[in-house]
Amino acid sequence: MLEYLYNQLKWEGLATKKDIYRIIEQAGKLRNLDQTLFDTAGEIGRLSSAKAHLEKDVDELPRKVNEYDAIFLDRIQQARPF
Repeated sequence: MLEYLYNQLKWEGLATKKDIYRIIEQAGKLRNLDQTLFDTAGEIGRLSSAKAHLEKDVDELPRKVNEYDAIFLDRIQQARPF
């Protein structure tokens, strides 16, 4: 798109060296923005995965607490003399 804009400006005789420099500069900024978007998408994916693992761990906690509760109560009952 920037190349098209440059060609149009050049065709109309409006493209100066300064204009060309700015167009090239903007193209570089757009490439950097693309890389930033890719990096951000990768980070979002990593965070989503970590969130899923944490949610799984949180979902397992009540089961583990109940399991440890049962073991604890069993040991208390075994330790009491009848």
